[in-house]
Amino acid sequence: MMLASAGQRAVATGSALGRRLKSTAAAASAGAVDPASLDWDELGFSLVPTKSVTLFKYKDGKWSSPEQCPPTLEVSYWANMMHYGQSLFEGLKAFRLQNGDISIFNPQANCARMNVGARRLMMPEIPEEIFLEGVKQCVIENQDYVPPASAKGAALYLRPLYFGAGAQVGLGPANEYIFGVGCTPVGAYYKGGALKPIDAVVPEQFDRAAPLGVGNCKAAGNYAADVLPSSKARDEGYQVALYADAATHSYVEEFSTSNFVAISGDKSTYITPDSPSILESITNKMLSKLAEDRGLKVERRPVKFDELDSFSEVFAVGTAVVTSPISSITYKGKVFKYDSCEVAKMLFDDLTDVQRGSKEDKHGWHYTAVKA
Repeated sequence: MMLASAGQRAVATGSALGRRLKSTAAAASAGAVDPASLDWDELGFSLVPTKSVTLFKYKDGKWSSPEQCPPTLEVSYWANMMHYGQSLFEGLKAFRLQNGDISIFNPQANCARMNVGARRLMMPEIPEEIFLEGVKQCVIENQDYVPPASAKGAALYLRPLYFGAGAQVGLGPANEYIFGVGCTPVGAYYKGGALKPIDAVVPEQFDRAAPLGVGNCKAAGNYAADVLPSSKARDEGYQVALYADAATHSYVEEFSTSNFVAISGDKSTYITPDSPSILESITNKMLSKLAEDRGLKVERRPVKFDELDSFSEVFAVGTAVVTSPISSITYKGKVFKYDSCEVAKMLFDDLTDVQRGSKEDKHGWHYTAVKA
């Protein structure tokens, strides 16, 4: 087996952590929604309990074999992630293709990004074979929750989670870790469905990430900082917040949960901000390649707020939304309006067609989990 050759695997037997996480298949599936009861065309972006999560444990320099466990975990009150925030997560999707296969979309990129965060938070890097086995086993165990290929906009959303589980009171890296993968079937992220334009506001009293902080990592704490500003934005009638750079407040960074993309006034150029405090969206990278395939020039560079009135389109991009057109941005009392979503729709269709197997995957993004 490929994992054994890595020399990093050992079954964790007898450890307290192993005993806490051990479960039967019956326990793992307790509380799961019956997939036969789901209306695949009416899924939103909310939690639907599935059969199980897949977990690995790391201790004494070794990774355990995977376990299928219930989604409710028992960890120490003193676990490192509870107090010092040593926690990372990822988001990716699995699709049932038109030929019946179930494919996970570009998981290698998610593994690489998680390891960027692992290095920054002093966590052991996750070997790619461990990451891939985790997402694959989670899909295999929960394959009845993968929506049919005919369910437009629906997918099985995978949430890899990696955190310091060892008990300690002092600040420092944990001595035990858990890497897990959970899943839930999802539909469109925003109410009204995919490609419905939304309004954004720039919160002037909040920053998303410090210039030399952990904004480029998918660290759990980054999202906690966004809860209040996003809540305020929704109360004011906006669907999403758009953050400025923390140093000067004059450059565009990213949306609450998505990267920022603009299309030039002449529709020739795909523009996305470049900053060390932005989380690099895997979807943004894939859309950039598809834009180039369409003959668009791609620019990754600092974007000033002064440029907002020169763009023909603005959209948010990410795993959950793919592309979400922005109808307006409110910045310091001024409203910038965008009536077009032509390129956003074109790239949305291009990427989702590849995801569902109706368009050639010439960039090699599919990773087969289950053969029909």
